[in-house]
Amino acid sequence: MPKKILLINTIPSSLESVKEKGNIPFGILSIGTWLTKKSKFKVKLIDCIVEEDYEKLIEKEVKDKDTILAGLSVMSACVPNALKITRLIKKLNKKLSVVWGGIHCRLYPEQTAAHPLIDFVVYGEGEIPILELANALLKKRSTKKIRGIVYKEKGRVVKTPPSDLIDINELGIPNYELLNKKVLENKVVSIFTSRGCPHRCTFCINVVTNNRRWRWISPENVIEEIEYLIKKYDIKVLGFTDECFFVNRERAEKIFDLLLKKGIKLRISATARADYFTKKIITDDILKKMKKCGFYNLGIGAEFGSQKMLDMIKKDITPEDIITSVKMLKKAGIGGTYAFMTGFPEETREDTLATINLIKKMVKINPGITVIRENGKVYAWREKVRIAGPQVYRPYPGGELYEYVTEKYNWHTPETLEEWEEYFKKETRWRIEDYPWIKNPEFYAALQFYVKSGKSDLFTFIKRLTLPSSTKIKILNLFFYPFAKIRMVLNYFDHPFEYIIGKKLGIIKEFET
Repeated sequence: MPKKILLINTIPSSLESVKEKGNIPFGILSIGTWLTKKSKFKVKLIDCIVEEDYEKLIEKEVKDKDTILAGLSVMSACVPNALKITRLIKKLNKKLSVVWGGIHCRLYPEQTAAHPLIDFVVYGEGEIPILELANALLKKRSTKKIRGIVYKEKGRVVKTPPSDLIDINELGIPNYELLNKKVLENKVVSIFTSRGCPHRCTFCINVVTNNRRWRWISPENVIEEIEYLIKKYDIKVLGFTDECFFVNRERAEKIFDLLLKKGIKLRISATARADYFTKKIITDDILKKMKKCGFYNLGIGAEFGSQKMLDMIKKDITPEDIITSVKMLKKAGIGGTYAFMTGFPEETREDTLATINLIKKMVKINPGITVIRENGKVYAWREKVRIAGPQVYRPYPGGELYEYVTEKYNWHTPETLEEWEEYFKKETRWRIEDYPWIKNPEFYAALQFYVKSGKSDLFTFIKRLTLPSSTKIKILNLFFYPFAKIRMVLNYFDHPFEYIIGKKLGIIKEFET
């Protein structure tokens, strides 16, 4: 019988009782695909974000004598869940090797590997290290020469040199059969067609983890995967969730040309940068072609309305670039999702209000909602100018900004996994109240709440209430909209009593998750 590898996608504490039926865990799905393609190992993938009783499923696999390795994908907010699962695994089967990977392990490889219940940590791409690790365990060989891992040896933490990166074209179509069948039932799917990002934004995880080498899947292979998804799962809505889809304009245009040539009918979203519009990387003609292909939304990192702050984070864009993108997208009949941030060191109230004023200007330029509906069923919807945030800055170790806040403000992150566990048991994300450089934390903490509730005009707000979403969220929006709208109009975010009351009642978390 072939031996088995168990792959587990862990869940943030805030989602334990929610469940996201359409979640696709790209990282471990890619690893699972590589394993099934490059070896004879059987793979069992359990996504805790999807499964109602994931502990029972894990227990079954851990007790299976053919399971030789359990791999967990972990973000920082998932540490409480990952530790709970690791303790369960070791309680059921002490001899089963446990390996952690994911973003948290990229940021804190040695700290993670120091935990007594974790046998190995993969600190970069996992496909090659996991396969080599499984082969070594199966054949009872030494793991010392495996690159890209961290482990303990005689009480000392050892980190091997980085592993080679895979050719992502060699990966092929992801093995979607590894996922729970209900994940693709809603016919809305996101895919990655590249890895990495060549830009230099100082806050970004790609810069911090040295993931700036942009690698792409060929247009022909991208189309092959799309055709597979249509034929196998009858998908209706597709998202290109690359860090930046338009790094190579010729490649992007080739994908558009192939979509049109093959007559593929989908509604599509992708990612871009605001300066690509002013630099003519994205032109009116390209947008017209994209509209013909079915594009309805582009995700764009706007970050700030203050040029001072944009320069500080080395975003290399201007507020004018952002406005240009809004106008060009409106002309093409395509919406934009714009991500904003707040809570940075040296960010003044004037900088923050510049962001709010820019958001209000953007929403006024292109109000309304795009609804993707077929035969009466709503598959997806997006506000024509959708605002994500302003989300609170998360200091990642290793970057320029992290060094700045540690030196100037003596900022530090938890030093053990147990400390991470305690923190994220209580919080859904980093608390801006903990940042020593913020003098009025409630002002900044409440911004996302007020923008999310009050940015829309009345017509757009009412239409949003008629579209599929949580009934609880709709009721909360109805209650908070008048307060949030008045604050947005007046630019007055001091004394956020609505936010404070909602926080005490535990209902603000509904807006934050």
